[in-house]
Amino acid sequence: MQVCTSHLAAYASTYPLRVYGMAVGMGSDVIAAKTSKYLLHPPLTSYSTSEIKCIPTAEAYHRLALLHEHRIKRLREMLIDEKIFPQGYGECKKHTQRTKTLWGVKQAMVSGQIAAATDVAGEMMVDLDQLSGCTTCFKAWVAATDMLGYKCSKVPRRIDKLPTSTERQV
Repeated sequence: MQVCTSHLAAYASTYPLRVYGMAVGMGSDVIAAKTSKYLLHPPLTSYSTSEIKCIPTAEAYHRLALLHEHRIKRLREMLIDEKIFPQGYGECKKHTQRTKTLWGVKQAMVSGQIAAATDVAGEMMVDLDQLSGCTTCFKAWVAATDMLGYKCSKVPRRIDKLPTSTERQV
């Protein structure tokens, strides 16, 4: 049995849906949980019915759906809550309003496109030209996106890392 699970684990990143289904079917919760991080992209709805059928139980599919839902919700919340100049820190007096406006526009655009595997901080990056060539505004932007990236990295990427309050009755 151990040989079989080690072979399954070896193919987790290449064939995540099949490996997840087999691991669940074999009762290997550890392999299923490790494989779930490879099922963040593409969205579950992009799989065909015949592909999804390899997941042997509704409960196992539901856990993946909860992982996707939890990540999307938390990533969106973190993005919306993040400020470009928290408590005025790093604020540029000359471009503050323009930079805040650009931050708000990017937040709205990115928040509408978040999926379970989205790199929110990466999507929020801009180049120096978009900030009127102002190095102070650019430095603040980089600091804000770095903080956002750190916070987003704490959002669970595997089914076994979901908070228990996320579990609902199937």
